[in-house]
Amino acid sequence: MCASAERLDIRVKTTTISNQGGWEANTSFKSAYLLRERDLVSGPMLYVDVDAVFHVSPLKYLAGLDCDIAVYYDLGDGHLVSATLFLQDTKAVRHLLAEWNQQCVAHPEIWDQKVLQSIIAADQASARPRYKVFHLPVGFCWIFDREDNLRAPKQQVYIEQLQAARVVHENLRTSGKLFSIRKSKVQRRMDRIREIEDILFRHSSDGSL
Repeated sequence: MCASAERLDIRVKTTTISNQGGWEANTSFKSAYLLRERDLVSGPMLYVDVDAVFHVSPLKYLAGLDCDIAVYYDLGDGHLVSATLFLQDTKAVRHLLAEWNQQCVAHPEIWDQKVLQSIIAADQASARPRYKVFHLPVGFCWIFDREDNLRAPKQQVYIEQLQAARVVHENLRTSGKLFSIRKSKVQRRMDRIREIEDILFRHSSDGSL
């Protein structure tokens, strides 16, 4: 993530988070982290998972948005994906992050993005929504081998998510199995990472992702 941001002159801040004890607990900590960062950082704030890759700077696009929060919803089943979040510096965002964190603490067994999706859905269904929400296009949460993404009308890819979660889920799925005939999602991810690293670290700065 940092190398791809640097080549586009995007300033980033990375934070190392200690293991919270499990996958759900680790992801649920995102709400607490963003709540804290929202108070520390002035102005608009873009969050991406650490395994993301910037293809094109999204800053100009995001600067034109009129919203409190911008988030991507999966093209397949419509679930919210918290791997890319754009947060304005507003009271509404602080309230949303506080509510998200409160519910994540109360329900650590529930995936953080499911909690956030539920909060936003309830708010948007109310008579007077508190939060102004913008739905980001798929180019802000691009997954290179997702069929739904590939079938979508061609558009600019700003951020690619490399889904480190695949390793966790694949290990659970294949535990005790000797082999798999079909090329796994994890292997496809590793191949894609090698392609990107070849551009970022071996080729000249003229290389294109």
